[in-house]
Amino acid sequence: MKYKKVLVVAASALFSVAAFVNPVAAVAASPEFDFAKSAPEGPEPGSPCVSNVRVKACFQADGDKIYIKDMKADGDAWYVNWAIRGGRYGQCATKLGAGKWGVCDKDFPEGQLIDLTIWASGDADVTTSRT
Repeated sequence: MKYKKVLVVAASALFSVAAFVNPVAAVAASPEFDFAKSAPEGPEPGSPCVSNVRVKACFQADGDKIYIKDMKADGDAWYVNWAIRGGRYGQCATKLGAGKWGVCDKDFPEGQLIDLTIWASGDADVTTSRT
């Protein structure tokens, strides 16, 4: 089983914007946008995650999957912005509702670091955490 080096970062909404305009991401032709598909379970144990009381997002290196779970029934849609070196970046969104895992299935090159930023449709401030 191959494992990838993973760096997961969650930051404020301001960082979310910076992730889409940083020079590394600027070389990509266009962002990738996906709606999460319903997942019966969350990521594998030990997968790096970022979270606050309203949302949890994780990256599962085995299979290149980004998981997202709305933790609070407040009507907000949740988004995970992601970026890797080489200019590839995008967003995984969920509107599946509170308590449900969603997954976006990606195909990233081996050995890349990935940045994840979580934010909500009605949120101007998201708790920062590093894993």
